[in-house]
Amino acid sequence: MHEICWIPNRYWPHTDWFAGNRWGGHVLAYPMNMILSIGIFRLADGDVIPGSKLLYILLTFSLLFGCNRFLTRNGVNRIWAISGVLALLMMPLFLFHATIGFANLPFTVYLILGVLYSMEGLKELNNPQILLGGVLLAIAAWTRPEGLFFGVVFLGVIYLLAAFVMKRKFKTRLILLSLLPMLIIPGSWMFLMGRAGMENDQIGHAVKAMLANGMSGHFNLEAVGVLAQYAFRTFNSIYFSLLLFAMAAIVISAPLTRWYQDRFRLSLALLDLLAYLLPATMFFVASFDEANFVVFLDQSFDRAYLPALTLTMLVALLAVKYQPPQINRLPDHKT
Repeated sequence: MHEICWIPNRYWPHTDWFAGNRWGGHVLAYPMNMILSIGIFRLADGDVIPGSKLLYILLTFSLLFGCNRFLTRNGVNRIWAISGVLALLMMPLFLFHATIGFANLPFTVYLILGVLYSMEGLKELNNPQILLGGVLLAIAAWTRPEGLFFGVVFLGVIYLLAAFVMKRKFKTRLILLSLLPMLIIPGSWMFLMGRAGMENDQIGHAVKAMLANGMSGHFNLEAVGVLAQYAFRTFNSIYFSLLLFAMAAIVISAPLTRWYQDRFRLSLALLDLLAYLLPATMFFVASFDEANFVVFLDQSFDRAYLPALTLTMLVALLAVKYQPPQINRLPDHKT
C-alpha cells in the first residue's frame, strides 16, 4: 500500500524518534489522520487480522448512508436514493478504493459529507449542521495534503452560493462555526509539522517549481493540453460509463424538470463543477515538477476525481426527481 508503507524519511533525518517518520509513503509531510488510525491497530496487535481494513468498510458505508440521507431529505424517494448509492458503490473505481489502503476514499468521505452538511446547514440556517460540516471538512484537510486547499475553497464557494444563489442571510458567527474546526484541526498540524514537511515533499517541490517558472515567464501551458486530452480519454472509457450516464441525465433533465430553477440544486451542481476543477488545478501545479507528466497522471488522475464522481451522482438523482412547485390558481368564475 503506497499510502501506509514503511519508508525511511530522507527529509527528516533528525526526527527518527517520531513514529510518523516511518508510517506512510510521504512520512511527516502527510496529514496523520489515517496513519494514526491504522497505527492504533499496529500498536494493539500488529494489525494481524488486519483490523485496520474495517476503517475503510465503515467509511464507505458512512458515505453511502450520508448520501442516502441527503437524497431522501431533498425530494428523492427512498427506492431511487438506495438505487443511486448502490450504483455508486458498484462503480469499479469506487469499489476498488473501498478495498485498498489509499487515503483517497477516506478523503472523499469526509469532503463530500462536509459539503453536504454545510449546504444543508446554510439552507436551513442550522448551527449544529454547519458546525458538523466544518468539522468534516477539517478532517478531510487532515487526511490528504491537498485537503486544506480543497476545504478552504469549498467553504468559500459554499458561502458565496448561499449568499448570492440561495439568497440566505447569515451572521458572521455561522462562518466562524465552519472555519474554527479548519483552523484548529489541520491548522495545528500545519503549524507543528505539516508546513515544514510539505516544503520538502512532492507538493512543496511542485509549488516551488511553478513559482520559479512563473517568475521566468514560463507558464507550462502545454500541460493544459496534455491534461485535457488525458481527461477526455479517461472519462470516455467504459470504466467511467456510469459517470457519463449521470452527466447525460443531468443535461437531459434540464428542459424536462427544470431542476436548475431550484436554487439549492443549482448550487450543488456548481459545487460539482468545482470538484472537477480543483483536481485539474492540482495536476497543473504538479506538471511543473513531474519529469513524465503522463506517467504521473496514470498513477493519480482517476482517484483524484472520486469526490466529483460522487457529487455528479447526487446531482443527477436530484435533477431527475425534481418536481417544480405547483402554482395554485383560483378557479375561473362565470359571471
